Amino acid sequence: MVRSAKMRGMKLPRFRLRTLFVLIAVLSIPLGWSAYQLRWIQQRRDFIRSVKLRETSDSAPDAELAIGEPPNPPWSLRIFGEEGVQYLEYWPDQKELAHSLFPEIFPEH
Repeated sequence: MVRSAKMRGMKLPRFRLRTLFVLIAVLSIPLGWSAYQLRWIQQRRDFIRSVKLRETSDSAPDAELAIGEPPNPPWSLRIFGEEGVQYLEYWPDQKELAHSLFPEIFPEH
Protein backbone atom coordinates (compact mmCIF):
# COMPACT_ATOMS: atom_id res chain seq x y z
CA MET A 1 0.00 0.00 0.00
CA VAL A 2 1.41 3.37 -1.02
CA ARG A 3 0.95 6.25 1.41
CA SER A 4 0.25 9.70 0.11
CA ALA A 5 1.55 12.98 1.58
CA LYS A 6 -1.39 12.91 3.97
CA MET A 7 -1.02 11.00 7.20
CA ARG A 8 -4.16 10.65 9.28
CA GLY A 9 -5.68 13.78 7.86
CA MET A 10 -2.60 16.04 8.27
CA LYS A 11 -0.40 17.40 5.54
CA LEU A 12 3.33 16.97 6.02
CA PRO A 13 5.22 20.27 6.12
CA ARG A 14 7.19 21.07 2.99
CA PHE A 15 10.08 23.48 2.78
CA ARG A 16 13.01 24.19 0.56
CA LEU A 17 16.66 23.56 1.33
CA ARG A 18 17.26 27.32 1.38
CA THR A 19 14.68 27.66 4.17
CA LEU A 20 16.51 25.01 6.17
CA PHE A 21 19.82 26.86 5.75
CA VAL A 22 18.26 30.16 6.84
CA LEU A 23 16.70 28.49 9.88
CA ILE A 24 20.03 26.94 10.90
CA ALA A 25 21.82 30.27 10.46
CA VAL A 26 19.23 32.13 12.53
CA LEU A 27 19.38 29.55 15.32
CA SER A 28 23.17 29.34 15.36
CA ILE A 29 23.66 33.00 16.31
CA PRO A 30 21.96 32.89 19.76
CA LEU A 31 23.26 29.39 20.44
CA GLY A 32 26.83 30.45 19.65
CA TRP A 33 26.49 33.56 21.82
CA SER A 34 25.14 31.45 24.70
CA ALA A 35 28.02 28.99 24.37
CA TYR A 36 30.52 31.87 24.47
CA GLN A 37 28.98 33.27 27.68
CA LEU A 38 28.88 29.85 29.36
CA ARG A 39 32.54 29.32 28.45
CA TRP A 40 33.37 32.71 30.01
CA ILE A 41 31.64 31.62 33.24
CA GLN A 42 33.63 28.39 33.23
CA GLN A 43 36.90 30.28 32.71
CA ARG A 44 36.07 32.58 35.66
CA ARG A 45 35.49 29.60 37.94
CA ASP A 46 38.63 27.82 36.70
CA PHE A 47 40.66 30.97 37.35
CA ILE A 48 39.49 31.18 40.97
CA ARG A 49 40.26 27.47 41.46
CA SER A 50 43.75 27.84 39.95
CA VAL A 51 44.65 30.69 42.32
CA LYS A 52 43.60 28.58 45.29
CA LEU A 53 45.78 25.71 44.07
CA ARG A 54 48.85 27.95 43.68
CA GLU A 55 48.62 29.39 47.20
CA THR A 56 51.09 26.81 48.48
CA SER A 57 54.00 28.66 46.87
CA ASP A 58 56.29 31.10 48.72
CA SER A 59 55.00 34.32 47.22
CA ALA A 60 51.61 35.83 47.97
CA PRO A 61 49.10 36.70 45.27
CA ASP A 62 48.06 40.25 44.48
CA ALA A 63 44.53 41.14 45.48
CA GLU A 64 41.76 43.43 44.34
CA LEU A 65 38.86 44.39 46.56
CA ALA A 66 35.57 45.99 45.63
CA ILE A 67 34.18 47.92 48.60
CA GLY A 68 30.53 47.39 49.56
CA GLU A 69 28.25 44.81 48.03
CA PRO A 70 29.61 42.53 45.31
CA PRO A 71 29.43 44.33 41.97
CA ASN A 72 27.21 42.93 39.28
CA PRO A 73 28.94 40.93 36.57
CA PRO A 74 28.24 41.88 32.96
CA TRP A 75 24.56 41.46 32.05
CA SER A 76 25.41 38.69 29.62
CA LEU A 77 26.67 36.59 32.54
CA ARG A 78 23.90 37.60 34.96
CA ILE A 79 21.22 36.06 32.74
CA PHE A 80 22.97 32.70 33.25
CA GLY A 81 22.99 33.14 37.04
CA GLU A 82 26.61 34.21 37.50
CA GLU A 83 27.19 36.35 40.56
CA GLY A 84 29.65 39.18 40.96
CA VAL A 85 32.96 38.69 42.73
CA GLN A 86 33.79 41.09 45.55
CA TYR A 87 37.29 39.92 46.37
CA LEU A 88 39.75 38.41 43.90
CA GLU A 89 43.27 37.19 44.45
CA TYR A 90 45.54 36.65 41.49
CA TRP A 91 49.22 36.18 40.78
CA PRO A 92 51.19 38.95 39.06
CA ASP A 93 51.59 36.89 35.89
CA GLN A 94 47.79 36.48 35.73
CA LYS A 95 46.92 40.18 35.90
CA GLU A 96 45.75 40.61 32.30
CA LEU A 97 43.68 37.44 32.46
CA ALA A 98 42.06 38.58 35.72
CA HIS A 99 41.19 41.93 34.13
CA SER A 100 39.55 40.27 31.14
CA LEU A 101 37.60 37.65 33.12
CA PHE A 102 36.36 39.94 35.90
CA PRO A 103 35.53 43.34 34.38
CA GLU A 104 33.20 44.18 37.30
CA ILE A 105 36.18 44.46 39.65
CA PHE A 106 38.36 46.44 37.24
CA PRO A 107 36.07 49.12 35.77
CA GLU A 108 38.96 51.22 34.42
CA HIS A 109 39.79 48.54 31.81
